[in-house]
Amino acid sequence: MAQDSSDVSDITVNHNIYLNGAMPFPNKDAQSVVIDSKTDMQLQLNDHAATLKITLPPASLERKHRLITSKLIGKIPYAEMYMEHPDGMPLDLTSDFFGKAIDPANVLPGPFQELGNGENSVTLWPKSRH
Repeated sequence: MAQDSSDVSDITVNHNIYLNGAMPFPNKDAQSVVIDSKTDMQLQLNDHAATLKITLPPASLERKHRLITSKLIGKIPYAEMYMEHPDGMPLDLTSDFFGKAIDPANVLPGPFQELGNGENSVTLWPKSRH
């Protein structure tokens, strides 16, 4: 019997940080971090910039994480395809929001690889390299 393509039991959900009461995907997030304490996040907007301010507790950055790759994610339900570029090359996340290469030995969850414990400020627009 063919496997139903809507079955999400094989979906990979891992290497995330859940903040402010967000809950992990059931039975899937063994390598993720759940922070129960209040985490301060603000998006500041003005005519010239959009800035994300986030305060991370120390526990949020203690765990080691992997680069997110097409192979790690596996086939997407329904489409039964890997995440790929239009030319068929794997869609591996090897650079951060700013285009800076991600160090495979020091991967942080999410698009901002230069976050640290405590207060962080990230200018989202206009994009500038840190």
